[in-house]
Amino acid sequence: MGMVFLIGLGGFAGAVARYVVDRQVTASVAGVMPWGTLLVNVSGSFLVGLAFALLSERAALPAELRGP
Repeated sequence: MGMVFLIGLGGFAGAVARYVVDRQVTASVAGVMPWGTLLVNVSGSFLVGLAFALLSERAALPAELRGP
């Protein structure tokens, strides 16, 4: 049950951060392109990849998650 709570807490924090960043960028940059959404998606993908790479190198992840 504790893991489910942590996942929910992370999802909540991510959703709030996405909303705040999207609003700030949209207010700053006018246009048709949703720049806030693009910024959030690209930066989030980068951070997930970076975290995975760091955890894989340090063997902090179980072998099943690290891959071959």
